[in-house]
Amino acid sequence: MMSDLFFTLTELHVMFLKKNTKKQKKTAMQHLSWIQIILKVLLRRAQVRENLDKLSPALEDYKKVLEIDSTQCKALEAVSRLPKQIEIQQEKMKEECIAKLKDLGNLVLKPFGLSTENFKMVQDPNSGGYNIQFSQNK
Repeated sequence: MMSDLFFTLTELHVMFLKKNTKKQKKTAMQHLSWIQIILKVLLRRAQVRENLDKLSPALEDYKKVLEIDSTQCKALEAVSRLPKQIEIQQEKMKEECIAKLKDLGNLVLKPFGLSTENFKMVQDPNSGGYNIQFSQNK
């Protein structure tokens, strides 16, 4: 949608350059100012999302900025930097979820004198599946 808007505005600007009437000049200048406003809004929203650790939506905004203007330095830098940070953030979230699931498992198993440490997951190298092994601590 953003790129369609940009191309429409660009076509109007090209039309202005060809015919150069006062009305077309005014229209083209208004459209160029709209493009600049849209870029500023997207960049600011991306920066705010990044500051709030909403990295995936921030990356999407930076990509939209680059669809409109591929020379934006901040967006170029962010698009190259954010995927690594998103991966790190997702790994951290995954570790937190696993820790919470272990805590829940321990809560359920405690009345039976067991814990999640009694169960080991071993990956089968041939099939890629997992086997759960039980070992009683004595």
